[in-house]
Parts: sequence; structure tokens; C-alpha cells
Amino acid sequence: IPWSRLIHRTLEVVNTDYIVILLDDFFLQAPVHESRLQEILQSTVADKLAHVLLTDAPGPNLASPYPGLVVRGRRAPYRFSLQAGLWRTDYLLSQLRDHESPWQFERWGSIRSRRNREALYALEKAEFHSRPVFDYPMTGGGGLVRGRWKRDNVESLFQREGIAIDYEVRGFMEPSDSVPRQSRFRHMWRKAWDAWLSLRP
Repeated sequence: IPWSRLIHRTLEVVNTDYIVILLDDFFLQAPVHESRLQEILQSTVADKLAHVLLTDAPGPNLASPYPGLVVRGRRAPYRFSLQAGLWRTDYLLSQLRDHESPWQFERWGSIRSRRNREALYALEKAEFHSRPVFDYPMTGGGGLVRGRWKRDNVESLFQREGIAIDYEVRGFMEPSDSVPRQSRFRHMWRKAWDAWLSLRP
């Protein structure tokens, strides 16, 4: 079942106006900065903001009336990001397309988001690096890459926290590992089909 369809089904039974999305292989390295999360949540709920990314984000970004937050530029990359973030439940529901994977949601959802007037927000870079709400490794994805462990993001953390893992079961994703290549025609066809499904009104 596609990821987006599962999220859609889940949100239909969630009885809250806002949710936090935190993917399951974002392994926390420190306690959650709860007081900062509450500050952001108060502004978000009071003004019914659609989405606040709880990390910094590539520009162009604009100044916002909320301390420590920026407005995402309408053509900024990854306006939809599945890094840690607050989402207004009804807005997220309206943006999901049941066939999409997480990567397709980020890619095509970012383009879809340009059509509506909802402003999207993210933490200012300095704010994120001085007071991260969720502190987890962000280099090269989460703790898992294509089903295998990301060594830099898990090995020292699990050792420090006394988490015993048999790494042989999944193995490590090594720098020399290549991404499986599809035929050029199949790749182009799949990309065009995904775009049609995702970007139609």
C-alpha cells in the first residue's frame, strides 16, 4: 500500500487539528526541546498555519512575523519536506495523493503547493542550529538508506545509548554501493506518469 494512502487513512481517524510528522528512522540524539515546540505550536494553532518545518530549509525564504521562523519562497525546493514538521491536519489531507511515495510527495507536493495561497514556514538557520526541536542526524537521510543501516547516523549513537543491534541482518549502506539503474525509457515513462498523476487538478 503506498505511503500516502496509509497516511491518508491514519489522518481520517486522527482527532486533532495538528500533527507532528517524524519518520521512524530519525533517531533522536537528545531530549526534545519541548518548550520551544510549545512556543511554535501556540503561534501555529492561533493563526492556523498550514505547515511549519522544524528544521532549516533551502531558500529563497522570506522574513516572517513569527520569531525564529521564515516564510518558504513559493518556488523554493522542498516546500513539502518530511523532515520533522508540524502540519495542519486538514491541509495535509488536501495535499496527499494516494499513489505517492514519501519522495514523490516531497517532489510533486512541493510543486502542487505553489497553486494555493497557504504560507509555509521553516525555522531560521541560526535558530535551528542553536535550538533544534528534534535533534537527529540529518546527513544522508535517516538511520536507514534503502533498507540498510547508515553507519555514520547509527553506530556511535546506538553504542552510546546501549542499544544492541545485529548489523549483519540489514548490513550497512557503504559509499561504494550504487543505486540500481532502470532502463532510460522505463525511467522517463515512470517519471512522466508520476507527474501526470500528481500534478493534475
